[in-house]
Amino acid sequence: MNILKRLLGAGKTPREVDGAWQVPVIQEIAVAMIHQIPEEWTSAKLLLEPTEQGLGRGMRHSAITPQSGDGFALQDSHFVMPDMAVMAATRKLELGWVERKATFKRAAITATRDDSGGWGIQSEYEHP
Repeated sequence: MNILKRLLGAGKTPREVDGAWQVPVIQEIAVAMIHQIPEEWTSAKLLLEPTEQGLGRGMRHSAITPQSGDGFALQDSHFVMPDMAVMAATRKLELGWVERKATFKRAAITATRDDSGGWGIQSEYEHP
């Protein structure tokens, strides 16, 4: 990476950016997903990808599904489409990455119900 890119922070991957700012945003996305899914689901997954124009100009959203498929293709008829609360929260995530001059190829947000009825939340990123 040349000195100009280093100074401006261009091209950072999620591994190179402090992740603490993401915690409340990822939690907001997961809570919005949980409010939307049927009560019997024990997990929910949402995939996000920047559009061809890059972060800051919108992201593609998968359907929210109970299984852990890898792509945007639906595996079966069990899914819900992200509502405005999910979309608003994912926009905060997108703008957070733009602010930090970083990017990702794909993000997966997963919420999984544990034995006590609580929810574990996880975010994973693929790098360009």
